[in-house]
Amino acid sequence: MIDDIGLLQLFRDEMPGPSTDAWARARSAIAAARSEEEPPCPRRHPGRGRPRLFSIAGVAVAAAAVGALLAVLLPTSPVTRAPSAASAQHLQETAYVVSRVGQALSGPAQRNAVQYARTVLPSGVITPVPSGLRLQAGPGASSRWGVSSVVSWTYRGTDRISAFTAAGQRILDERNTLAAGGGWMTVTVVYRDATWWRAATGPPPVPPRCGGPNVIVGHGGWPTFIQHELGCGGYITAGRQRVNGIDAIKITGDKGLAVLWVDPATYLPVRALLAIGDQRPQTDFRWLSTTPTSLAQLRVPVPVGFRQVPPPL
Repeated sequence: MIDDIGLLQLFRDEMPGPSTDAWARARSAIAAARSEEEPPCPRRHPGRGRPRLFSIAGVAVAAAAVGALLAVLLPTSPVTRAPSAASAQHLQETAYVVSRVGQALSGPAQRNAVQYARTVLPSGVITPVPSGLRLQAGPGASSRWGVSSVVSWTYRGTDRISAFTAAGQRILDERNTLAAGGGWMTVTVVYRDATWWRAATGPPPVPPRCGGPNVIVGHGGWPTFIQHELGCGGYITAGRQRVNGIDAIKITGDKGLAVLWVDPATYLPVRALLAIGDQRPQTDFRWLSTTPTSLAQLRVPVPVGFRQVPPPL
């Protein structure tokens, strides 16, 4: 008769597996969970009053698949360090869902679609930089740009980012294109002062460490960020919730990605909440077919009469 760990091994699909010792530790953890059945430990909340950075930048190439299944099995995972926080069945469900999300975000369903994302921003100071927009949220922060939302369109190494006021007035457009050698070419148009600039940036930065003070969605985009966060461990499925007409699977955690909802048909994200201090900016996702209309959203024309200026530092 197959045991719980055997079921987890069946759920792995093509994902790399842990060592024999790791499977043994996982079996011990699940046995402890069954014997103790203690209530879940309260979730840690980010410290209040400490500014956090949220950078939205270009989406380039699909990220390599992360070992999401390993994140909930190896000893470094908060889930296995506190086995009583979930039943064995719940651990199995989480391992399976996280594994499928990782596969979807690095697979053809994501690469062959135009990704649309709209983020509603908290109050804060937002500044254009060569690689995107940077928002610093914290006590006393105010937005001189008046940006209320950011929309991105992404397809195979090219993306367009647009910033809007609460009234829907366009403030800024930016187009990022993957260049030879792993760098980026950026064209930014600022409507508030009728200027534009062109900039070249280097390869993507190293993702922030798990549980670090910054939330960064940078080069590599939402697929890379979400895979990195799920790979940190500490996430658990939390039932179903209807989001944008989809009976989505809900995943919760205690890192920069606070909540994620995914479509059970494709395992692609539907909605995400980020953790920036005590605020939870919301991003809604759509994955569109490649039509002339959707691909046209990637263009950023420079209006006649706009003045070219040097990019900001």
